[in-house]
Amino acid sequence: MLLDLKTQIAKPLQCPDCNSDMEFLMSKRTKRVFVSTILERKFFLCPNCRRVSYEFVAMQAGPAD
Repeated sequence: MLLDLKTQIAKPLQCPDCNSDMEFLMSKRTKRVFVSTILERKFFLCPNCRRVSYEFVAMQAGPAD
């Protein structure tokens, strides 16, 4: 599942184990897919059961470095 955070407002992820809202933990950039798109892996932590999960997020690339 890809989320485009610049055009969508996503509701908080729900923990599949305890159904509580998960909190953002960190992000890690993955490889560039297209010239104008970068994928980032966003990690989320459940404060209740400490489960860690991730989602891929498509980010618009800035000017070339």
